[in-house]
Amino acid sequence: YDVFMKGIEISGDKPYLGTRNVAGKLGNKNAAYEFLTYNQVFKRAENFGSGLISLANVKPGLAVDELLGIYAKNMTEWVLTEKAATLYNICLVPMYNTLGDQAMRFIVNQTELRIMIIEASSLHDFERDVLTHDEGKTIGTIILIGFENENKNHNNNTNDNNHHPPNNIFIIVFEN
Repeated sequence: YDVFMKGIEISGDKPYLGTRNVAGKLGNKNAAYEFLTYNQVFKRAENFGSGLISLANVKPGLAVDELLGIYAKNMTEWVLTEKAATLYNICLVPMYNTLGDQAMRFIVNQTELRIMIIEASSLHDFERDVLTHDEGKTIGTIILIGFENENKNHNNNTNDNNHHPPNNIFIIVFEN
């Protein structure tokens, strides 16, 4: 949190988070990078985090009593989710398909996840590997990310930031 906030203070309107995007196809190696500035990332993360609290009923500031799962490849929206979690003191539990379906079901069951952020193009896989099994029954809310217009219809009503104090758990990582 402190490092990101210092980056905003020093370099607010300078490039921070870049992707290659040509005609909607991310990752094109011949394309130039398109950057969001520190301020843009902060505002989008603040809006997303506020939406998690207001619309998905995520409870910030409870350390590991409230966990937020995320299942997505490395992408802008993953970073925005991570920054939103930092701004609002929400503990993340990241999952990747490389963990395997049994490990993902174990993680969901062990952490009793009730809210998942899922990349839209991966929803079918996550549903097959986790949601259709008993261990996936704790998940009651799914928020899809990775849409072209994902930030077009937000309003400017945000909750007060409740960033992570140094002694709170920010992220729980499971590995095989």
